[in-house]
Amino acid sequence: MKTNHLFLLAIALISLLFTAYVIIAIISIAENPVWETVQTHLTTLPLALAVMCYLAKMADDIIREAKTSAGK
Repeated sequence: MKTNHLFLLAIALISLLFTAYVIIAIISIAENPVWETVQTHLTTLPLALAVMCYLAKMADDIIREAKTSAGK
């Protein structure tokens, strides 16, 4: 049961990060010309994806550790 909560928390954090990224992109489009915004977000997208992948890896490690601890 604890593992499920950790997994849901990890998914929620990843979703929140992605949602924040999209909201920032929408606000940027409203304030700047579209092409400048696209260029900016194309350069920051790899960083955002790397952070999301890192969070997913951390969540996976936490889940594995919880399963290992539950098995002992």
